[in-house]
Amino acid sequence: MTPAVSPSMAVVLFAVADLLAHGGAPDPRSVTVSERFGLEVETWTLVELRAWAARLGIDVQARYSQPYTYDGISHTLTNTYGTWRGTAVRLHCCEPVDGAGHQ
Repeated sequence: MTPAVSPSMAVVLFAVADLLAHGGAPDPRSVTVSERFGLEVETWTLVELRAWAARLGIDVQARYSQPYTYDGISHTLTNTYGTWRGTAVRLHCCEPVDGAGHQ
């Protein structure tokens, strides 16, 4: 049995860029790709995190949320993990509790 070989990080980054270029997911706050951690996508809101999870086929029901204070403002930090195209994925957002969106 041959172990699965994950795609190169350049291929993963290209696939994400293609997904964004064709309107396949909301514009993220940031995207990071590394050999060590795989693909990390930070979204602005939980709604956008759910859209990314659906597009990448990641089970958003298995998510982890916790309170977080940033610059004196209460937020909810949410993470979910999965695999997309053989690469580890972390989707996360840090949304203000008062519902104030990004500018």
